[in-house]
Amino acid sequence: MAPLAYFRSPEVGVQKIGELEEVRAALRVLLTLHREGPLPRMKLLEKTPAGKQAVYTALRTLWKLDLAREERKGGFPGTVIDSLTEKGMKVAKKVDEIERLL
Repeated sequence: MAPLAYFRSPEVGVQKIGELEEVRAALRVLLTLHREGPLPRMKLLEKTPAGKQAVYTALRTLWKLDLAREERKGGFPGTVIDSLTEKGMKVAKKVDEIERLL
C-alpha cells in the first residue's frame, strides 16, 4: 500500500494548475513583446491572449527575472511602455523557436 504522503490533497493540485496558468501567461506576454516590439500597456493587454490579471501577474514575473521592463512616458497618468530586456529578447527568441517546432 502506498504511504499516505503519496496521495495529494486537492489544494495541491489546484495550486499546481495555478502555477501552470502563470507560466503560460508569462510565455504569452514574452512572445507578444518579442513579436510586436515595445508596446503601450493597453495594447499589450489587447494583443496578449490572456486575461488582464494574468498579464499583470506575468509582467511581475518577467520583471523579477529581468526579462521585461516598463518605462513611463509623459506626466500623470502618462503612458506605460512594456518591452523586453536584452536577456528577455534572447529567451523569447528561443521560446519562439521551440513553439515553431511544436
